[in-house]
Amino acid sequence: MASSRRDKDYVHILQKLLYQRKGKFLTMNVSGDSSWEINLNNYDKSNFNPYLKDDIDLIIIRLGENVSNDSKTMSHYEYDFISLIKYIKVKSPNALIMVTGNFWKNDLKDEKQKNAALKENCIWVSLSHLDIDENKSTINTQVFGDDGKLHTIIEGGSIANGVAAHPNDLGMQRIAETIFQAIPL
Repeated sequence: MASSRRDKDYVHILQKLLYQRKGKFLTMNVSGDSSWEINLNNYDKSNFNPYLKDDIDLIIIRLGENVSNDSKTMSHYEYDFISLIKYIKVKSPNALIMVTGNFWKNDLKDEKQKNAALKENCIWVSLSHLDIDENKSTINTQVFGDDGKLHTIIEGGSIANGVAAHPNDLGMQRIAETIFQAIPL
């Protein structure tokens, strides 16, 4: 959301790192929808089906920041996360599954995500150590939007401060490197 260009986000950086390791570009499918995070226990998981196949080698579940911190949601969050992982395992039974923690330090969410990952034999990757100012954008950062035009984050109006808290190019690089280092050779 706050990287300066699309190719500077962690997904594209991770793809480049994997290319360097494998010597070829790997097909990556990305679902960048926060709908599951907002509607955990009522979300229609079949919305993920276009991304889940038998021949997938690796799935990285990178969710959590948009999940509410309220006590009701947190009371069933681990269960909902396990349910999501189980669904993915049925649809992509041959995939190695990695689960990342949250970029914004949140011990309770991370604990529940980690518990779910470990209970389902997934690789856990913590990201909370990256929640430092140098890895975050600022209100005056300029970014290229999906429209291909240069925008200053402050132009986002009421959401500008939220956007500015997202990872900047350095933060995205560090997210990609942290995930990459956790992928077994």
